Parts: sequence; C-alpha cells; structure tokens
Amino acid sequence: MNFLSGFEGLRALHLCANVNLPYLLRLGIELLSFDAFQLETMPKGYADDVAEYIKGGGVIAWGIVPTNSENLNRETPETLGDLLSGYWEVIAAGSDLTVKRIAEQALIAPARCCLKNSGRVGASNDTAACEVKGSPNSTVEEKLVEKAFDYLGELSRILKDRFELL
Repeated sequence: MNFLSGFEGLRALHLCANVNLPYLLRLGIELLSFDAFQLETMPKGYADDVAEYIKGGGVIAWGIVPTNSENLNRETPETLGDLLSGYWEVIAAGSDLTVKRIAEQALIAPARCCLKNSGRVGASNDTAACEVKGSPNSTVEEKLVEKAFDYLGELSRILKDRFELL
C-alpha cells in the first residue's frame, strides 16, 4: 500500500470487477466501494474479514443497484434491500456485529461505475422498462442512470426503516 501512503486524506478504493473481499479489505484502505450486486450471495468465508474491517472503522459502499437494463428490470428497491440485508445477516451470524451496526457503517451505491447500457441500446424492453417521469427525451443510458438513482433513494428509505436508522 506504498502507493496510497503518498496521498493525504481518506484512503479509498472502488472496484467494479469480480472481487476478492478479504484481499481488498486487507489493503489498508478506509473506504471500499465495490459491485456487491454481482456476488448474489455473501460467501461465509468473507464474513470474518468484513466484520473485522467494519469493527476497525472501515466503511463499505455496497454497490447493490445494477446499472444495466437486464438486471435493473428484474429488481425492485425491495428485492435489492432483501439481497443486501441477506449479505449483512451472513456477516452478523459469523461475528459479534449486529446487522444494525453493519447497516450504520454502510453506504449504498450503484453496482458499477460504468453506467453505459453495455451494448443493449434498443433491446426489446429497454425503453418501457426505463421510463422515468419528466424525461421523455432521455437516451436509454440516461434513463437507466435515473432509474438506478431513483432506486438508491427508495432503497435508502427501506433500509433506514428496516434497521431503525436516522
């Protein structure tokens, strides 16, 4: 981690690709942002490392809202809340952390920083599935971004209610 030692401020890392959480969490970073949606389930083998990272004050930005039409069309803020809560329950079950403590130290984010529609422009359901009020002239990519960020707001409310957060 010599590279990051030359910079002032928060040491953070964002990774969209497939992740090895234990490896990333041991790099000495204070904030990790990653595509949590692609995990589909939280491997029990990751739970100890995630719990230790959180106990040490680390913050995770859980990239849980997909940004491509194929995955976004299949999900709702409720299903994404259930998926993320399931990850947190696996971590809590293998540690002395509560799910609420994990939630308190979590950020939620889009799954991928690449918000392009991955070559799916014009796919059969893209336009209908990505309708957003007030933006009839938006491109498919813009509609995906708007829908993903709408989901983030709603998901935040769901998680705050579920875990009685401020």
